[in-house]
Amino acid sequence: MKKTNASGFMRSRPTWVLLACGFACSAAMASPDKALSPEVSAAEMPVPNPECEITVTAAPLQFRQFDEVEIKGVAITDAQAKLAQPVQVICRREVERSPASFAGELLQQLPALLQHPAGGLSGPLGLASVHGHAAGTLVLLNGQRLPGLGLSGWRGRSDALDLRFLPLSAIDRVEVQTPGASSALGSDGIAGVVNIRTRSTRGLAIGAESLHPSRGEGEGQGLNVAWGHGSLRTDGYALQLHAALSRRHGALWSPDLQALRVAPASTRSQWFMSGDWALSGPWTGFAHLLGTQETPASQTVAADAAIQFPADGRPGPWSWVPSERQAMHQWRLGLQGPWQGWDLLASASSGQARQQEKSLLLGPAPDAVDRFVQDRWLALKDLPALAEQRHDTRLHTLNVQVQRELDSPPQGPRTLALGWDWRQESLNSQMAPPATSIWTAQRQQWAVHAELKTPLAEHHEVSASLRHDQYSDVGGAQTGQLAWKWRPSTPFLMRASLGTGFRAPGLEQLNPNITRSGLLWDPARLSPWRVQRRGQAQLQAEASTHASWGFRLEPQPRWTWGAELWQIDVRRALGDQSQWASDAAGSYLELVATNLGRSRKQGIDFDTEWRVPTDVGLMRLSFKGVLYLKSELQESRTGRTVSDLAQVSGITQTVTPRHQWVGGASLEWANWVLMSGLRYSSGYREVQNWPLAGDSAGNTRQVSGHWKLDLGGQWALSRQMTVSAWLQDVTDSGHSHALSTVQALQGGDRLSLEDVGRSLKLRVNYRF
Repeated sequence: MKKTNASGFMRSRPTWVLLACGFACSAAMASPDKALSPEVSAAEMPVPNPECEITVTAAPLQFRQFDEVEIKGVAITDAQAKLAQPVQVICRREVERSPASFAGELLQQLPALLQHPAGGLSGPLGLASVHGHAAGTLVLLNGQRLPGLGLSGWRGRSDALDLRFLPLSAIDRVEVQTPGASSALGSDGIAGVVNIRTRSTRGLAIGAESLHPSRGEGEGQGLNVAWGHGSLRTDGYALQLHAALSRRHGALWSPDLQALRVAPASTRSQWFMSGDWALSGPWTGFAHLLGTQETPASQTVAADAAIQFPADGRPGPWSWVPSERQAMHQWRLGLQGPWQGWDLLASASSGQARQQEKSLLLGPAPDAVDRFVQDRWLALKDLPALAEQRHDTRLHTLNVQVQRELDSPPQGPRTLALGWDWRQESLNSQMAPPATSIWTAQRQQWAVHAELKTPLAEHHEVSASLRHDQYSDVGGAQTGQLAWKWRPSTPFLMRASLGTGFRAPGLEQLNPNITRSGLLWDPARLSPWRVQRRGQAQLQAEASTHASWGFRLEPQPRWTWGAELWQIDVRRALGDQSQWASDAAGSYLELVATNLGRSRKQGIDFDTEWRVPTDVGLMRLSFKGVLYLKSELQESRTGRTVSDLAQVSGITQTVTPRHQWVGGASLEWANWVLMSGLRYSSGYREVQNWPLAGDSAGNTRQVSGHWKLDLGGQWALSRQMTVSAWLQDVTDSGHSHALSTVQALQGGDRLSLEDVGRSLKLRVNYRF
């Protein structure tokens, strides 16, 4: 069943090439009298953050990723101490010029977090996954934890955070620490830590966007509002408000691989409010309130999607299930200032996340569809209704951090940072018949941590940190980290780090009752099966060891490059083990949370950037990539080692590509910016050997490498208005590759239209 939308020109590849050429020509012919003068743009346009810009001076610059680090709620010494560990940054300029609509798309600029819509590589666009380890990636907002719920359905995790929680206009930059846990940020980020920093704005700005994919209806619209007032330094207060509302229409189609793919219609609202105010003396207070909510397009159980009839080309309604609602909110209050020679920061927060899925309900299938879709539709329609599910997560935290400069020898200052953290997590789950289950779980955790940064010589320093975590249900553990940095000359930097991590099982994984229920499509029998998930009370926590070694080099002020060799070794890796079970309704596949064994990953992160002044304007060229050297799991029961490097693992149903890289180029002149991005992920071998088939016969095939090209431009029409346009996946290569994985053969597979197939995205911003 072939799917198109009303925009017929999007099906023609030559038309896209002509459109791209016309876009470039129109930019080149922009009249000089419309260009913003340097004086006007400097006075009216927002000033970019210093970490986004590199000024070429007569003397060579010292290499650094940013000049200042201020992560509220995190005891960290300074920017130089942080540079002793690998840190990747997406700065404000890159956020504003990105075609992303939310943080999950934004993170695709970093190959170490390159996401995949089908969930077969790093994970879906809604989750952060450092080096393919979504469960071990800790996501923070200004250094603060957030309540989160995992993916929808039986594959969910109660402690995973959906990245669509924040309006894009509120993001200043994203800092990604790899490869492992941090004593100050949290020992449970065993794969890495993603810290999203919010921005400050002045005045009022309104933005609107429109999405037009090439397949399915799936169009979408969005509206963003950003407002800021006051200055803490001059007015004694500063207020911020960011809000976004987006709507995505549903789409449904049947690809060549016998899978029914669905992009559900939904409406999502997001808001973020923050305030800072001056108190007595040098003390200041701060607060924030954020929230997000996603609801189906209608209040009924079934959501509408649209297909196009082959006969007359008119769209007709389909009903799709399940209806799902998600919501999350959090407030935070804090105080910071000097106290007896220490810089003190204290804060408290409370938040809740909710996920609700309703029963399965299908209407009759239209007649003008192929035979396969009709058979699938009837098979799903005859199933009993799925259990209505509701999962609520609550998180309360208290944090206190202090730091001071112990002394200042000629080699540099010696700094000590101390911290104490406390949090309480609770999870309430309810499932209606036929799998009635109501259970509540709760845990408390406290931790103390210390970090010391000391210079050994003028260009030689070491930082060391220790942390103790104590959980009320799984006990405690001590972790630590040692980092070393040496700058023998101004343009050259070497660094290394070694540390340990500790991650407790989620509350859902520790519950022996049924926690999730769903359907799985068996491609061998062409029929669906029930799938239920439960945990085990005797699960052990994961323990990890991570190490890295790398260098940074700036041979000239216009060129920088570097590489990091990293390794992560996880003991007692947590995952799901499948087994057969039966009840009064028949047999079903049961997924049981288990300590699978020992997981090892090893690879090289590399990047380079050129800044080339030309007669036309400033050209920026960048290339970032990951080369995976090892990705394997040693089973705890059998002791055998199973690799998922360039092949799908039969145990975890995951795959790690050998190569992932992202290239980018931009040209800036006058009031125009032209941009392009190229993403690549290498191919892998796939074996469709499903336990549901009842035999050992498998279907082996080679999935080819996948690359995607994006073209875009930004035009400042006036001092207030900016227009952006992006042609995403110009060659239309992403959609077919997304459907090549075994996950595409699951019934009712949900996906995002933000990054599947060719699409046109238009955006307009107006600043009052």
